[in-house]
Parts: sequence; C-alpha cells; structure tokens
Amino acid sequence: MADPQEVLERHLELRSLPNVLNVAIASKWIDGKDTGIPSIVVYVAKKKSLRALKKVDRVPSEVEGVPVDVIELSSPDFKLGDTATSRLPPGVQRRIAGGVRK
Repeated sequence: MADPQEVLERHLELRSLPNVLNVAIASKWIDGKDTGIPSIVVYVAKKKSLRALKKVDRVPSEVEGVPVDVIELSSPDFKLGDTATSRLPPGVQRRIAGGVRK
C-alpha cells in the first residue's frame, strides 16, 4: 500500500468536497472498532446517503489503494465553534498567541 500521507498530499481536492471539515491520516474504524489500518480520514459535518450526493461530490472509498474513512463530527451535544469560552463576552475570552517559538 502507498504511504497514506503522500497520497493525501497528492489529493488535496478531498478538502474541497461539500460538507468536508477536515482531512487527516488515522486508523480506519469499522463498526466502532479500530482496525489499525492506516487510512485517509475525511471529517464531515453530517453524513449523507450516496443518493443525496452528486457523483462528483462523493468521498471515494479509497484513493490510490489507501482506504478512506468518513467520520461525522456532529451530535446533538456538539456544535462547531460553540464552547463555554466562546459564549463569554469577547473582552473576557483568553487570546491564544499564534506562531512557533524556537
């Protein structure tokens, strides 16, 4: 099998598919169990049926022989960008300094 990271770097178009939030390399999960198989993981806001998607908008099941796993990042208790800190007034929120220190 090809190196998953190299394959992902050649297929950055996965990030531009509708509903895709992020793409990473991780183990493939089947029926709630970690298979230990390295895969490209596509994180989506909401999984949709194949019939609800145009063919060009579908996440492939594999890319260059590397399996692709689709993980839904939504639940009734989780909203992107909604945290206890984000609900505080802006003047009270802690700021995070960006960049890298050497």
